[in-house]
Amino acid sequence: PIANMKMYLSARSLNETLMKKIEDKERELEQRIKGLQLADAFRIEEKEIIGKSETLERLLKVADKIALSDANILIEGEPGSGKELIARRIHCRSSRSACAFVVLDCSALSALDLEAELFGEDAPVGGQRRSRTGVLESANGGTLLIENVQVMNAALQLKLTQFMKGGVANRLGATSLYKSNVRLFAASGKSLQAEVEATRFREDLFYALSTMALRLPPLR
Repeated sequence: PIANMKMYLSARSLNETLMKKIEDKERELEQRIKGLQLADAFRIEEKEIIGKSETLERLLKVADKIALSDANILIEGEPGSGKELIARRIHCRSSRSACAFVVLDCSALSALDLEAELFGEDAPVGGQRRSRTGVLESANGGTLLIENVQVMNAALQLKLTQFMKGGVANRLGATSLYKSNVRLFAASGKSLQAEVEATRFREDLFYALSTMALRLPPLR
C-alpha cells in the first residue's frame, strides 16, 4: 500500500507539473499571437505601379532615392493618381519596411473622431472608460500615411505640429504622454502651398511635412 501511495503521489505531482507547463505554454503562445497581431497587422508588400511614361519613370527613380532617407514626405496629386502606391513603394524600400505601414484618411472622419483615431483616446464613455491606441502609436517604428491632410482643422494641425517637434503626444482625454518614432507621409489632392497662402493650413506644419515633396502626374 505504501508503494502504491508513493506511485500515486508521484503520478499526481508529475501530472500537475505537466499541466502547469501546458498552461505556461498556452499563455506564451497567446502572447505571441497578440504580439503578432499588434506588430504585424499593418505590415504590407509593395504593389506594382503600372506606367511607362518618362514622367512616371523619373518619379519612381526619385521615390527610390527618397526611400533611402528617413525624411517626412509630402505627396501631391489628383485623385486616383496613385499617392498611396507611391507611399507603399517608398516604405517597402526603406529601413522601416519590416514595421507597420498605416493609412489614415482625414476626409472620412469628423474632427473629434480624427483626433481620437490619430492620437488615441482614453476617456469616459457611457459610464465606462474607453482606451484606444491611435495610429501614431500603432505605427511606432514604421510609417504613417495621412491622406487628405488639407482638411485637418487648425487645432489638430497644431497638435500634429507639436508631435513632430518632439515625437511625443497625449491621447484624447488623457494627460500622460507617450513617445512614438514614426515617419510621416502626407498626401493631398490640393496644393498645400496654396492652402498655406490662403491661411487654411499652418506654414510650420507644411514645412515639417514637406521635407521632401513629390508631385504625381495625373492618370491621363
